[in-house]
Amino acid sequence: RDLVKDEHFEAYMGEKIKVKLIRPVDGKREFFGVLEGYADGSITMKLEDESSFTFAKKEASWIKADDFEM
Repeated sequence: RDLVKDEHFEAYMGEKIKVKLIRPVDGKREFFGVLEGYADGSITMKLEDESSFTFAKKEASWIKADDFEM
């Protein structure tokens, strides 16, 4: 599921997401983690290594719920 609207981010708070950025950060474009915050177009997620990563929504080519695990 693509997360696009504010309501999507509110509904998936605390859930796993995956993000693909338009431009790489430290040589990396795809990030996986848990959605921790969304405010004023800024998204914060906790990455797999427990570090926090914040980026502007407009910097992402897509943001998806990572709900494919069974």
